[in-house]
Amino acid sequence: MNARNDSIAIIGLGCRFPGGVQDWRGYWRLLNDGVDAISETPIERWNLQKFYAARAGKPGKTQSRWGGYVHGIERFDPQLFGISPREAAGMDPQQRMLLEVAFRALEDGGQPLERVAGQAVSVFVGISSFDYAIAGLSSRDRGVIDAYSNTGGSSSIAANRISYCFDLRGPSVSVDTACSSSLVAVHLACESLWRGEARMALAGGVNALLLPDFYVAFSQLGVLSPDGRCKSFDARANGYVRSEGAGMAVLKPLSAALRDKDPIYAVIRSTALNQDGRTVGMTVPSQAAQEQLIRTACEKAGVLPGDIQYVEAHGTGTPVGDPLEAAAIGRVVGAGRRFSEPCIIGSVKTNIGHLEAGAGIASLMKVALALHHRRIPAHLHFQQANPAIDFEQLHLRIPRHSQDWESNRSRLAGINGFGYGGANAHVILEQAPPASELQTAFDFVSAPSTQSRSRARIVTADQLDNLQHCDWDAPSLLSSSSQSIAAASETFAAPVLLPLSARTPAALAVVAERYAQWFEERGATTQLAEVAGYLAHRRSHHDCRATATATNVSDMIAELRVLAASTTAELSTQISSVHRAAGVAFICSGQGPQWWAMGRGLLKYSPAFRSVIKRCDTEFSKVASWSLLKELTRSEATSKMQKTSIAQPSLFAIQIALAAVWESWGVEPAVLVGHSVGEIAAAYLSGALSFEDAACVAFHRGRTMDLASSQGAMLAAGLSPDDVPSWLSGLEADVSVAAINGPSSVTISGAAA
Repeated sequence: MNARNDSIAIIGLGCRFPGGVQDWRGYWRLLNDGVDAISETPIERWNLQKFYAARAGKPGKTQSRWGGYVHGIERFDPQLFGISPREAAGMDPQQRMLLEVAFRALEDGGQPLERVAGQAVSVFVGISSFDYAIAGLSSRDRGVIDAYSNTGGSSSIAANRISYCFDLRGPSVSVDTACSSSLVAVHLACESLWRGEARMALAGGVNALLLPDFYVAFSQLGVLSPDGRCKSFDARANGYVRSEGAGMAVLKPLSAALRDKDPIYAVIRSTALNQDGRTVGMTVPSQAAQEQLIRTACEKAGVLPGDIQYVEAHGTGTPVGDPLEAAAIGRVVGAGRRFSEPCIIGSVKTNIGHLEAGAGIASLMKVALALHHRRIPAHLHFQQANPAIDFEQLHLRIPRHSQDWESNRSRLAGINGFGYGGANAHVILEQAPPASELQTAFDFVSAPSTQSRSRARIVTADQLDNLQHCDWDAPSLLSSSSQSIAAASETFAAPVLLPLSARTPAALAVVAERYAQWFEERGATTQLAEVAGYLAHRRSHHDCRATATATNVSDMIAELRVLAASTTAELSTQISSVHRAAGVAFICSGQGPQWWAMGRGLLKYSPAFRSVIKRCDTEFSKVASWSLLKELTRSEATSKMQKTSIAQPSLFAIQIALAAVWESWGVEPAVLVGHSVGEIAAAYLSGALSFEDAACVAFHRGRTMDLASSQGAMLAAGLSPDDVPSWLSGLEADVSVAAINGPSSVTISGAAA
């Protein structure tokens, strides 16, 4: 499959929406419960008495006193993103929210910041409002304009700042096509992946309602609902209600997501854009253009329009737009369907209002979550169908209540996004591949559990509630997907190390408490190995770090509570601040440290270690009269590990098996050093020798050294090379310096006394 034909997986989601929504879990609860998140404009935004008038068209006034508001929009932790408080104060809240949801989406998708930094990751963001820039740059006191005013208020910086803060090197573009901006951003992100410009992409959108000016402007245009509700496709539809928030999706080619065992919410089969062209008015949509758009998207996806089971409509609730959109959907998707299987249509604007530039990403997230949960959320405020829409003839239906998404074939959905200037976008989503087709996320080293295997519970993301960030410092525990995060065959009985991190000691204490609560809620059957492995591999590691170590859940909770109860000062002495290193060095030692029980625990508990040892045993059996596995499992009384012909091949096998264990945990060497027989292991690990050649050298080196053994001896001395001659005076014929190990360390060899 070439890149152009590869579908795009949605692997991570982040959002802040009205109704107190801080993440996708809260968003799904709002949708599934049919919550109306619209409220009156809070006094801290602007004075309604000054700008509101019930009568339409009154100059300088808005007839809407409603909106979908993100409470605490001013809250922001700049330290997490390396931004100074002064610069943060000059940043549009839209930029702040985008950073937050981008961070959350990456964490949700199991993409640690350190892993994506410096990589070809693209960013496409829909943004069109600029209230903050207007408020700042039009101030009568121009003395408040500072060095951060331009970058803080510029729409172009919205995408660029994400790329800058996270060191992302792919294309970075802000998009303004009005209400279709974020769905156009999704289209451009997919195109960037299909063209090979990036290996992963962030696509999203944002809106913020900070000034009354655009309320007044849209009221004068006549598109705002006086009662503040989007009643899409209803006979009472009288306009839309404005809303704010931000959403972000992490996108990746499906083949790469499957290869990397990423969580997958849904799959983008195709995207399409077009333009209304000249209509009867600049802001009047074109039914013909909308029909062609859906057809084009279906053709690109290789699906029949009749296979689409749900369409998330643009659905602003305007008397002009609703009938045109319903007719376009019905004429394409509804055509030829059986009356018993109408296409279901709905709009999230009935829940949270119209996010304008951010509307498309809210729609995309709704449909992705609906596919993920196999459930279609209710469409609110629908009492009586708009008389201009013949739902039965168009083979369309509105879901008045949340319902299971029943289907005997793969679930497919379409998403509409229309700009009021005529820029149209459509995306076709499909449910994620069945869990049976996905591999597990990690191959953990594991040990037998004291519980029976039938009672052990595999941790899946559906069993996890989100652990909220502490001032954006605490990583949420696991990304969400219906697939098992890791299906380890056994659970740890040996100690498990749980890595924790945050930006500050205070935040670290809160993180520890939240993890303790999470384990308490899940109970003793939670597999520590899977959780620890996921946190180690799939979460960003901030500069303040601590670990909790335990063999079971109850002990882990106790360890976490100790960390959580620590004062900031106490934590400051316990945590480890990160010093970035150039890399890790593996050192392979020579003969001498071997002992009769070496490697026995790992041989029993580690699949990675055991696999390499078995491979070495098979290779040695071609030339040896003894068995490596048998020698590694002998008792102390019968062990032959001090015999050179056995010790050296065994050390080679142990060392390359240990390297395999480290690499299975994600630790790979930047430097390899070998001493004596350890040089063989280092040569193999570096690629200088093939496995077969290295095993052959290790075996025959040990064999020949055994045959050549004599009455010689060695002595390690804490002397400098210059000091040795005086100590060897008169013995030069029998004893000499064999190795200079350091400034004050030498090895002397010669005839035994």
